[in-house]
Amino acid sequence: MNNDLWEMMEDEQVGVYFRNQMTMETRWTLPIEALGKCLLPDLNRTDENNEDDEKNDENGDTELFLEKEEEEIITRWSMRASSLVYDDENRSSCPRSSAGHDQSGLNQFDSIADGGVFEQQECVHAIQSLRTWIQQFPSLVDLSILYGKLQFPMYTRSVHYTTDHDYHDYHVTISVHYNGDSYIVDSRKSDTVFTLLLKSVQHFSINKTMEPIYHPFALEVVGRNDYLVDDTLTLGEYSYIHTSFRDKMIAKLCLLELSEDDAKVKVDSILSGQKDKTLYKAISFNRANRSKLNTIKRSSVQWPFRVKIHSLAQLKHDSRMSQVVVSVCLWTGPVTRLVSTHCIFSPPSNEPSTHENLETKPLNINMESNILSWEGHNWLAFTPSYNELPSSTRLAFIVYGMLPENKNQKLIVKRIALAAAWIPIEDVNGCISGGHRLVSLWPCSMTPQDFNSGVFPLGFPTTMNPRKNHGILSFELDEFDAPLQSNYSIPLSPTMPTCKSIANSDFLTLRSLEHVNMLYELSHTEKLILWQNRYYCCQIPRLLLVFLRSINWGCVKAVEEARKLILTWKCDGDTYLDCIQLLGHEVPDPVVRTWAVEQLHKLPDDTLQEFLLQLVQVLKYEFFADSALSRFLLFRSILNPVQLGQQFFWLLKTEVDDWLHASSVILAAYLSLNPPHRNLLFEQCRIVDQLELIAQRVKQVSKRERLFCLHQELNMLDGTITQNMVFHLCLSLRFACKSIQVENCKVMSSAKKPLWITFENADPLGEPISAIFKHGDDLRQDLLTLQQLRLMDKLWESNGLDIRLKPYQCQSIGYHLGMIEVIPKSKTTAHIHRDHGHIYFGAWMTTPIESFLKNQATGDNSISFSDAVDNFIRTCAGYCVATYVLGIGDRHSDNIMVTNSGHLFHIDFGHFLGNFKVKFGVKRERAPFVLTPEMAFVMRSSNTETRFEVFEQLCCEAYNLLRHQNALWITLFALMVPAQVPEMTSFSDITYIQQQLSLELSDKEAAAKFENEIKNALACTSRRVDNWMHNMKHGINIFTS
Repeated sequence: MNNDLWEMMEDEQVGVYFRNQMTMETRWTLPIEALGKCLLPDLNRTDENNEDDEKNDENGDTELFLEKEEEEIITRWSMRASSLVYDDENRSSCPRSSAGHDQSGLNQFDSIADGGVFEQQECVHAIQSLRTWIQQFPSLVDLSILYGKLQFPMYTRSVHYTTDHDYHDYHVTISVHYNGDSYIVDSRKSDTVFTLLLKSVQHFSINKTMEPIYHPFALEVVGRNDYLVDDTLTLGEYSYIHTSFRDKMIAKLCLLELSEDDAKVKVDSILSGQKDKTLYKAISFNRANRSKLNTIKRSSVQWPFRVKIHSLAQLKHDSRMSQVVVSVCLWTGPVTRLVSTHCIFSPPSNEPSTHENLETKPLNINMESNILSWEGHNWLAFTPSYNELPSSTRLAFIVYGMLPENKNQKLIVKRIALAAAWIPIEDVNGCISGGHRLVSLWPCSMTPQDFNSGVFPLGFPTTMNPRKNHGILSFELDEFDAPLQSNYSIPLSPTMPTCKSIANSDFLTLRSLEHVNMLYELSHTEKLILWQNRYYCCQIPRLLLVFLRSINWGCVKAVEEARKLILTWKCDGDTYLDCIQLLGHEVPDPVVRTWAVEQLHKLPDDTLQEFLLQLVQVLKYEFFADSALSRFLLFRSILNPVQLGQQFFWLLKTEVDDWLHASSVILAAYLSLNPPHRNLLFEQCRIVDQLELIAQRVKQVSKRERLFCLHQELNMLDGTITQNMVFHLCLSLRFACKSIQVENCKVMSSAKKPLWITFENADPLGEPISAIFKHGDDLRQDLLTLQQLRLMDKLWESNGLDIRLKPYQCQSIGYHLGMIEVIPKSKTTAHIHRDHGHIYFGAWMTTPIESFLKNQATGDNSISFSDAVDNFIRTCAGYCVATYVLGIGDRHSDNIMVTNSGHLFHIDFGHFLGNFKVKFGVKRERAPFVLTPEMAFVMRSSNTETRFEVFEQLCCEAYNLLRHQNALWITLFALMVPAQVPEMTSFSDITYIQQQLSLELSDKEAAAKFENEIKNALACTSRRVDNWMHNMKHGINIFTS
């Protein structure tokens, strides 16, 4: 190319640029062909900063420098660990790898996630970056401390206070076992564990010197891998003790005398845990931008943002298609296109979008070539210039195939979305680098209905397709003299203008906006009031999210102002809810998201654990695998592998099957940093993988052979478990087992043929542990429902309403794979109808449940009949309210159970949000919730006639408390939309909850409404008819007695 063809131009706003005299193409800098060798950079320069920058460049243009350990990982990533699964040919078990043979610990990684991440330079860089950041906290990854936390797992809770002092300083009855002996002690919630230890040591006449922490004793929950080892904590700070009190059950503990080595491990674990609370209290999860040599401030560049499409290779398309078109668009978030860079306020959702959607010229498909090329110098130029684009901007590509069709004797061309991708315009260091780029596309077949309208589905990855098998697009961005650095700088201590008095009308508007949820559509007037009074709003915590929803994230001025305001915004104890929602789809700015993450770090572990389900989902909104959110989750999971790390691993593993990239990167980082937990997790994976194979084989045989096949397969699996070796269920580290009790296992008769597996408890004093292994169902919907039930129960308890719900443990462990805890000593209402009523007509009788509770109270049980009835009334009230609000369907008699202690609970949440079953066009479930006459009879059968009134009062109070926290339930459901669970694929599905809460009513009106729903439920005979028909159809054989 001749330099003479290019002439230098100058513009008052843009500055100096070049224009080709023949093609009239414009560029900021001359193309490399025109420069010649004379202007190439000096490759012999020895600038240390530049050398370091080239070495660590994360764009993948330079050689990858790795430590020896990472090189070993890469060389064997593709070798699937055969020890994790059956060998189908010889059916022999393979030995498990030990830490000594696996220094990196990741040679089995490809069997549980996407091992291909070790082939991609950007993924390896992300893993190493996460590892390097974590390793700056030496005590966090200290192996002895990590082993101690897993050897003596503790399940603690943050104490919540109510106005009832006596309730919080409750009495709890504890049975302590030691060497075959036991005794009963009455303690208070405020007593420390050390006080109980002293009493126990004295009772069993053990002659040992006792000093808090420094002693060779530990208290373990009978039948569970759960310890009360930190004896400086009160009894009420341990989850098991608190639950035992609420359930009116005796807490059973075992006094253990430890060896000298174990006692030292215990002490180190306690001391490290106490240090963690102060050492890591204030920590920044921000990924500080590394300053690059020779960068240009983007705020000074007024050149328009342009894209040139060069070629498309390896595209999979229909042979009937004649042409392809590439559509290019700019987005400022997962659901918002870049409409205007000047308007302060977010665009209304009900108005037609005015975004720019640029396209290439249609290109004929050449069947003989694998590469399609666009000739010429046609740049696709957007209106905004580089200095007007926010950091959250995404560059989106959609490839459409043009399919000719004859319709009504007219030839029309139908556009079909074939492949797509979107990528952040800034790299991980906040820079934009120009020049030629390649992006590997994802198939649009995932959700073609969205792509055909130009909309990307929620959670669509911002990374390239690692498999590179659905098209590779070559494009070009304008190249400048140096990378363009992000144009935002936020002062550490911003000074805000003095807040002026506001108009009374504005005051009333702002007060009303405090109580809106994310489904509320802000008007233009409300957005204007929020902006004009933004300094006043900083004093009101509940307006933070409302204000951030009102601004346009495509406007640099608005984004810059939001970044300053959050640093001065007043926060309270409930700010965590807003911060979780800030990590959703509505707030794309990385600085604001980082601030939200740092607020979440203030949450205690038991509270954070409840929100892990949503936090793993919103990882899909992050631009990079190494983000503030991923660092935070990784940090806290390593800090507490028992309560957080175990669940975090399995939630990530479930998502690996969807988008592969980020989840696999974070999994690899976690497993490499926590070898003690890695060993336990790999053994869990081995058990799960083999159970999956067994479930598949059982489905392939006839009904008559299923049980024999199951037992045969389980016997072989049990033979691979080393004798006296303890393994844990994926449900929780609480469940420690040592073998499978094959004779007690069975195939259940429901559609997916789940497996009922019984394990021998590792604790000789504990009862067998049973779990249901499901293959073919997405249990994330069950996880979401059970999460809501736990949070509802906590809300009610914190407000002095003792409902005592009993949600069971459930864990999704892969694509349509999961495990469910079986609650011991419980029966379905179908079996109660049969065993305590009539084998055929028990569903029509009023006495079965009462008879069941009386029978349990007269037996060898630790609970009286009156306490069992009290438990039944409270739990029945809680589930009536919860299932009504959540719209839980398919509530037949095999999906409702009652424990020996009187706790009623629901199971199997495959239908929610009002998706009730219909048979032959007839709605089977007509009652608002399940409250049958036999349930009401338990509440009315005694001489205390006020029991049913207590039930009604509990229902009304519980319902109103849920209404007051409506934003919580709606937010948690909205954050799960990217999971695309079967019955919640869009935000419109969530409106059902808002309708059920009747937010337009006062508390008195809402209570009256729910009392009327109770009457409707009792008067509805269709529920009893459905129970009777279900019992007759299934022969009451789904669960055994």
